[in-house]
Amino acid sequence: MFQAAKSAVAHADEFKELYIYYTTQTKYPFKRMQSLIVIDCKLLRIIYTIMKKETSYDPKKLLTDIKRQEKQKALAV
Repeated sequence: MFQAAKSAVAHADEFKELYIYYTTQTKYPFKRMQSLIVIDCKLLRIIYTIMKKETSYDPKKLLTDIKRQEKQKALAV
């Protein structure tokens, strides 16, 4: 699965964006390997949900973690 996460980051724009976000967080940035493991877990959850609910893949839902963090920052200010 780790190789799948590396491939997803290399070829899919939404996973690249998520990887960059995780490695450049201001408070607790992840190291390269930590980011790939988090993306690996996210990839597993996506596959499970697609199989369980018989839905199609939506890349916009993947990026909701980033938007959620921005909203929390905006509410804190």
